[in-house]
Amino acid sequence: MARLQEIRGLAEYTAKDVSSSPKDWMKYLDTAAKLYRYPFSDTLLIHAQRPDATACVSLEAWNQRMGRWVNRGAKGIALIDDTGPRRQLRYVFDVSDTHMVKGGRTPNLWQLQKEQDALPYFPMFPGEKSLRLSILNDFPITHCRHERSVLY
Repeated sequence: MARLQEIRGLAEYTAKDVSSSPKDWMKYLDTAAKLYRYPFSDTLLIHAQRPDATACVSLEAWNQRMGRWVNRGAKGIALIDDTGPRRQLRYVFDVSDTHMVKGGRTPNLWQLQKEQDALPYFPMFPGEKSLRLSILNDFPITHCRHERSVLY
């Protein structure tokens, strides 16, 4: 129970920290972009514990679905699991904490393509130099459904 309270405190602290400045928010978004399938609360905790993480799943998923083993001594990333009747911790591991075994596979990680590297820069915050906007599926930003939430 004490560890759960510690992780809850870490989540609260990190939420305040990443919202304290545009620069800190952008650092968080770098982590969240790599882990886009996770909800905000999980990416917040992953960012707090391993901001360089690129692909995180449970030990069981690494072993059974990916054919990779978690390295001895690797420290799991604690997330709060509130799907059951009581809140508890669950742990995920980054791909850098694993090694492939025979028949295993490497996850396909999202990466910036060369043709995307030449995208224009747009100022994001007053006083900020600029931010490169990533365009998905070669659609210009004006075709995004939630254009205002992307730009403001």
